Amino acid sequence: IQWIAGYPQAREGNSLRCAMKIRHGPTLAYGTLTFHDDDDKSCARIKLDTKDGGLAPGQFVVFYHVDGDECLGGGIISDDH
Repeated sequence: IQWIAGYPQAREGNSLRCAMKIRHGPTLAYGTLTFHDDDDKSCARIKLDTKDGGLAPGQFVVFYHVDGDECLGGGIISDDH
C-alpha cells in the first residue's frame, strides 16, 4: 500500500475503516483494513462489508476516507486475497 500523505491513524487498534474503489465505475465498497504489522503499514488484509466475487490478483484498489471525500492511497491485490 502506498499512502499519499503518510499512514492515516488507525481507529480500532491495528485496523482502519475506509471506503474502497476496486474496479472502474461509480461504486465505492466499504470495509476494514487490518495491518499485518504495527510498524509496517504497507501490507494489510481487507475485509469488505459485502462480498465481492470479482476480486482478482493484480487489480488495483484505492482507499478513501470513509466519507469518500479524501483519497488516502492505493495498492495492488495480491495472490493471497
